[in-house]
Amino acid sequence: MRLILSDGSEYPLPGEIDFTDRALDSGTGTYRVRAKFPNSDRLLTPGMFARVRVQFDQRPQALAVPERAVVQMLGRYFLVVVGAGNKAEQRPIEPGPRQGSLWVIDKGLKPGETVVVEGMQKAAAGAVLAPTPVTQQQLDNPDAAASPAKDASGQADTPPAPEPAAKTEG
Repeated sequence: MRLILSDGSEYPLPGEIDFTDRALDSGTGTYRVRAKFPNSDRLLTPGMFARVRVQFDQRPQALAVPERAVVQMLGRYFLVVVGAGNKAEQRPIEPGPRQGSLWVIDKGLKPGETVVVEGMQKAAAGAVLAPTPVTQQQLDNPDAAASPAKDASGQADTPPAPEPAAKTEG
């Protein structure tokens, strides 16, 4: 457990859970937990406000994809993956927890596979794709990508960009 002080800084020493309630309080929807933190420098005082950060699970080899790459249909979840010969392949998956704008994928995706992030509607199964890698910055701010320059007639100087894709990392 980590303690976040009211000024936003993190207390340098980790704490440990020393008591948990046996059940969830159905009236409030809360679960009581008590933790102990070492306080030899007397920085922590009674009545002090702080937040607690608890890390329950670590998945060092987790595969995560941008949330918008996950398609939900009739209660099932899918990704469009770039398969052999750059052909689109719709893959059923089992998503895990969300982490910010990323979704951890528990089953159905392998490390190193390329996932289509934009244009899933056009990427029908078997369609040939021209994937282009995207950066984390582009994923975080899709409006930051420059639009193609236009000539005097209003036509784009460059051909439209191929379908963006993100490569999974373990």
